Amino acid sequence: MSRVLEQAKWPTGRRRFTWIEIPTLYLLLITLCLIGCSGDDTTDQGSDKVATEASTDTGESDTDVVDPEDADDNVTQDDSTTSDNVGEFTATALDDEIGLLLTELGGGETQEKIDASNALEMLEKDVVSQCVMYLDLGDDDQRRGAMYFLAGGRMLDVSILDEVVFKTLDDSDVKVRQLALQLARRISLDSAEKLVTRLMSVAQRQDEEEQIRVAAIRLLNEHALYSDKSIPVLSEIAKSDAAANICNAALLGLSKLEDPLNALPVYIAVLKGNAGATVKRSAVIHLKKLGPMAEPAIEILGELMMHEDPKLVESASDALSLIGHAAIPTLIELTESEDRVVKQLAIFTIGTMGREGRPALDALKKFVDDEDEQTQRFARQAIKNLFGVR
Repeated sequence: MSRVLEQAKWPTGRRRFTWIEIPTLYLLLITLCLIGCSGDDTTDQGSDKVATEASTDTGESDTDVVDPEDADDNVTQDDSTTSDNVGEFTATALDDEIGLLLTELGGGETQEKIDASNALEMLEKDVVSQCVMYLDLGDDDQRRGAMYFLAGGRMLDVSILDEVVFKTLDDSDVKVRQLALQLARRISLDSAEKLVTRLMSVAQRQDEEEQIRVAAIRLLNEHALYSDKSIPVLSEIAKSDAAANICNAALLGLSKLEDPLNALPVYIAVLKGNAGATVKRSAVIHLKKLGPMAEPAIEILGELMMHEDPKLVESASDALSLIGHAAIPTLIELTESEDRVVKQLAIFTIGTMGREGRPALDALKKFVDDEDEQTQRFARQAIKNLFGVR
């Protein structure tokens, strides 16, 4: 066999291996492969050693190595922080924008107010909560603009509505307080009693603007459920306040909330007091509705027949006529007045009573031939009226 192999022909220039050398080559190749694998491990260990040394040199620890999942979490957190910052910036920018619009709405010219109102309507979802904020932190124009917006007829959450009303009833700006009273008409039933208490305080405040006090009284007049609280306040205001509009508002409230007979002493007190003619005329107008039940007011009504204000005199005459029979003695006495106008008006008032005025017939007859022709005409016509003669 060896001879055969030795005699085998290989390509020219190529060395021939014997059959004995071939296994040896295989062993050599296997050894080289094993050495190569051992070298890779050594390299990895060396790399780890280098990395550890580098970490030590730079002052880092193994815990500083970032896991891929942790890296994703960090990216998410960064994105969230960025989003929060953007949201905060947007909210701030929106606050500024709303603040400018509220300023224009509260203190701008007519067209500026219209434009600002339209712009705020488009932002309504964001504006309501920020209006409440501006009521605490804004200037006069901004607070006024916020109240214009909130009182503009839109539906508000009950808690927000109540909070705004009670917060702004004492605002330093008169327009804000006016709008607060307007908004208070929509307050919840649960807060109505608390509102009545606050309104009574506003109505009695002497240093408050007249228009605010009148508005507060008118709003009190709408809360009949708590009239037992408001009636004493209205009575005192009607009898003692110097401002005609305030007294008239209080008298109107009494006529709505109080029993007419219980209100009668207040009307009489107003007529005997120092109130002006317009206030007294209001008291007489409410008193006239009582008819014969107003008999306790006859004396003061007789005095008012001689008042210098013709409208008040006329109202007093009407009231005496409606009281009827009980007022005749006072009217007869007035026919003896030296004032021709008072005399004629007394004669005329008796004539308006019709049948009830007949007890005054003899008094009227004395003026049928009066030296003053006009007085004669008044007396003759009054007598005809007593008997239904035209």
